[in-house]
Amino acid sequence: MRRTSRRPVSEFLASTSVRMSVYVTSSGASTTSPAALSAPFDTLQRGVIAIDQLAAVPGSKTFTMTWHSGPDPVDPNPGDALDLPVGPHRYQVFASKPNYVEWTAVSQTGPATTATFTTPDAPPINVGVRDYNEWSGAPAWTSLDIDGGALPSVTIPASTTYGQATVISGSFVRTGRRCDLDGCSPGPVGQQPRPVALQARANAASPWYVVGTVQIAGAFRFAPVAWGTREYRVVVPDRFADGGLGLGAISKSVTTLTRPRVVASFAAPLHVRRPPARLAGLTELRADR
Repeated sequence: MRRTSRRPVSEFLASTSVRMSVYVTSSGASTTSPAALSAPFDTLQRGVIAIDQLAAVPGSKTFTMTWHSGPDPVDPNPGDALDLPVGPHRYQVFASKPNYVEWTAVSQTGPATTATFTTPDAPPINVGVRDYNEWSGAPAWTSLDIDGGALPSVTIPASTTYGQATVISGSFVRTGRRCDLDGCSPGPVGQQPRPVALQARANAASPWYVVGTVQIAGAFRFAPVAWGTREYRVVVPDRFADGGLGLGAISKSVTTLTRPRVVASFAAPLHVRRPPARLAGLTELRADR
């Protein structure tokens, strides 16, 4: 008598050589026969995925990600009974929750190596891409972090004096996730120095221009010389590096009024001294001679 058993393929992990065994069992679940083994087969993943670029649409939870796959691994047992022809890649992008490791599909499955998607939650989160093979429990997979960014304290003075330094200071904080078996906790994380720019413009109708840039990992300070009234803001651009995307931030703009510099100068009065009368007379006598 022939019996057929169906098992979900998600139970198969990635391996170079897998065999299924069949036993005859009694009603007490003990085996009553030797194992009948299938031919060896593999459940190999596709090539290793590398994420090339990840960029955010400013002011939203929408991102564009680009990736590529490396070469497929060598099949150790080509032509086994469960081999399928190598077809096109089947990629799908996923996003995690901020507070725990739970994944939500944010793209359709397909061969494209770029996707624009919107995540259910704002960063800090993790995003990744899978490449399925015929064994859906063993997809190729890679992921990276998307960290948040904020400028919690930026000081831009409301006024300054012409020709004097205008001190503008503040700090930038990168927010990431720390995960363990109990879940994930968002909070400040360490970061490599990154560029922070001070921008200015003459008025709302003028374009922003860069006054100066510094490389910082926390606090920053600018001191441009005031040559007129300016509107200032601090800009930290997004940074795709170090195995993740660190979102930047833009501070609220402030107009700094430049007051004229007042310089006072007081000249000493001119005193004309006349010679004493007796000396004046002597001079006149000598002149008569």
